[in-house]
Amino acid sequence: MAVLNKILIADDSSSVRKILCHAIKQIDPTIEIIEASDGMEAVKALATRTIDMAFLDVHMPGISGLDALKLARKHGINTFVVMISGQFEPDLVNKAKEFHAYDYLKKPFEAEEIQRLLSVRQQIARHKSLLVVDDSKIVRRVVFKVLKESQFNLKSSEANSGEQAIQLCRTIPYDIIFIDYHMPGFDGLTGAREIFKTLPNAKIVLMSSDDNPQIIKKAQEAGLCGFMKKPFYPDDVDMVLHEIMGLTPPSFGKKAILFPQESPCEPEQAANDIEAEDEDAILI
Repeated sequence: MAVLNKILIADDSSSVRKILCHAIKQIDPTIEIIEASDGMEAVKALATRTIDMAFLDVHMPGISGLDALKLARKHGINTFVVMISGQFEPDLVNKAKEFHAYDYLKKPFEAEEIQRLLSVRQQIARHKSLLVVDDSKIVRRVVFKVLKESQFNLKSSEANSGEQAIQLCRTIPYDIIFIDYHMPGFDGLTGAREIFKTLPNAKIVLMSSDDNPQIIKKAQEAGLCGFMKKPFYPDDVDMVLHEIMGLTPPSFGKKAILFPQESPCEPEQAANDIEAEDEDAILI
């Protein structure tokens, strides 16, 4: 499991910082905690230290936690960030999401919530191998763009047919497979059934622009983990990955069509299935 070495806590309240420090140390006393009392201190810490995770208060003197996050993202700092605030304000929640904060935590919070977030951060950082199966090169390219924006650490490969996917799965033990329903030769459900013969524990998600209930029902009966209707986006992918990995999704996450699993798994720019002459023709 990925190790958390350094966590930043940025809040102008020393008592809030103390509570967070105590909760984190109770979970893992080896974690180094860097404290900041305002937004500029937070930005400096994010820019000069290797921070694995950060808790940023929304309202701080100087510059706000949201402005600090915006500056960090502008400079390519991709730290896993949780915003904290005394109020759950919809406009601020949307801005936090826009700047790729993972979650928005309302004060006061329980130690269990901190433990959950630390666990999620560790799980997300774990390497996962993922295969995208679609006969359209354009669609595969767009799906890869979606996956690149995901919170998860994914090593993604591609296959242009069910047959190629089956061959790849015989040599590479993929953790997760996104497979298109409409493909020449045989459809995605047939491909999934063949893949299960080689990788019985693979988590397979069916993709289609057609959300016909019968297709979704067949996918569930075939043992797939879920269904994603095209076009879909980074948030959609993240929700699917949270669910199939048994993780609690963030408070402002979307929901996905996931199927009940007999046993839990170990603890998303748009994709469309319409061919186009160039990539710009697909809605992203």
